[in-house]
Amino acid sequence: MGKKAAILGFGTVGQGIYEGIRSHREYIKNVLGTSIEIVAILIKDPLKDRQIDAGVLVTNKIEDILAIPDLEIVFEAIVGKDPCFSYLKQIIEKGCHVITANKAMFAAYGHELLKLAEKHHVKVKYEATVAGGVPIIGALTNLLQANKIFEIQGILNGTSNYILTEMRKGNNSFDQALKKAQEFGYAEADPSSDIEGFDAFYKLNILIHTVTGTNIEWNRIERKGISSITKEQIVIADKLGLRFRHMAYFSNYPNEQPQFWVKPVLIDVNHPFYSIDGVDNTIFVKGSLISGLTFTGPGAGKFATASAMIEDLLQIYHTKDKIKKRKDVSLIQTLNSEKNVNSNNEKNWIIFSKLNANQWNIHIQYKKKFNIDNYAIFLISAREQVIKQYFNNANIFVYELIGDERIDQIKINEQQLQIV
Repeated sequence: MGKKAAILGFGTVGQGIYEGIRSHREYIKNVLGTSIEIVAILIKDPLKDRQIDAGVLVTNKIEDILAIPDLEIVFEAIVGKDPCFSYLKQIIEKGCHVITANKAMFAAYGHELLKLAEKHHVKVKYEATVAGGVPIIGALTNLLQANKIFEIQGILNGTSNYILTEMRKGNNSFDQALKKAQEFGYAEADPSSDIEGFDAFYKLNILIHTVTGTNIEWNRIERKGISSITKEQIVIADKLGLRFRHMAYFSNYPNEQPQFWVKPVLIDVNHPFYSIDGVDNTIFVKGSLISGLTFTGPGAGKFATASAMIEDLLQIYHTKDKIKKRKDVSLIQTLNSEKNVNSNNEKNWIIFSKLNANQWNIHIQYKKKFNIDNYAIFLISAREQVIKQYFNNANIFVYELIGDERIDQIKINEQQLQIV
């Protein structure tokens, strides 16, 4: 028999792993020189009918998995932080390699699992936690080691991107676009993790730890969802030649305040995310040597996620960990002191202020101002501390404009607008 493996969880992802291992059995054997045998699967409902080979142990008890002799690899595809975390600790202590797709659990406890794995001389792989079939973790850990990573921008949630796409292309309201996403299986019955930014938030945490070796306190990371974006705002942005994107962002430039947030932003036609529609994920990386790389692909799905996890399997047996893990001491020092850092950089903002509100005037110097439909639109360059006064106003919607151009360089088709 080849190397013994088990799967924890047999939902969409767990089934994808099982089918992927079976369909690529000979290929994997040729690459590794030995086969991978799925010997056990942990399930929740023992009465449910499943298409699993008769020789595979199917159980709802983690103790049965832990009792398997010579078990080497465990694929983890359970939803939620607990009891998954406790299961994986026991599996690592047993001496098994772990491959996980659980972003919520790994964002919270990944650093502990990695330390425990090092102690027990096994590996924990987590490519599938961030962007499904997009190999961003492998690229950051193996291919960009010569670069200090200065910036990461990402569309990390396909559901939110699909909703924003349907609102623009299909002229749908937010609720209509969400309903379509649910009908196609892109959104859960409870979509809050996607539309309120939790999913992207977890993934950003994992990326930050990957490139810095540092755990950022969660309450320091701004998180906003897309549920406040209206069809009107989508149409106005389109008239301005801009598009909404739900972006996860991290930057750590020398002599600048580190930034990390998840929120809806506006981008122009020159941004690499401008044409990224639908459920795809995309990640843009800037380093100290490389000016910019963009990774795009399916962010979720049975076989996209299975692909990432099977690639992790091959990496476990093909890669010797001679490269030291990243540890950004300067970031840790900056976060601890927050002194001698330039935090006064101006940013570009576009503010939507309802015309029918009692107090809609913006008392900040602006570059341009338009009346479009039911909104006054302000294009502003200002520090975030100045703009914050408008964040909690129910009649004012503030969006950062992401890009290299100054806000006064944005080309506006003035024939479509009524200029004040």
